[in-house]
Amino acid sequence: MSEQGIDQRESSLETLRETHAFPCEFQFKVIGANSSSFVARVVQAGINAVGPTATPRISTKESSKGSYISVSMEMTMKDAETILDVYDGVRNLEQVKFVL
Repeated sequence: MSEQGIDQRESSLETLRETHAFPCEFQFKVIGANSSSFVARVVQAGINAVGPTATPRISTKESSKGSYISVSMEMTMKDAETILDVYDGVRNLEQVKFVL
């Protein structure tokens, strides 16, 4: 990771620590191509970051034309680092358009 990337991660960690009391519930929203495996890959990325005991709560919504799907995934986060790990995992998925 570049020095700028490290600085940005530290800044994000600081903000998360200031605005959340851990452990806490945290929601991720990932928008991507509406394919049969997209939702499963988003969920798996979350489980990979949090650990095998994670129990993500999932809701989905298709776009009006059905080309895209929004996946809302809520999980209990133990710390700020884990939140960023989930974001890193879902950003690297194929067919992702936006991560919120």
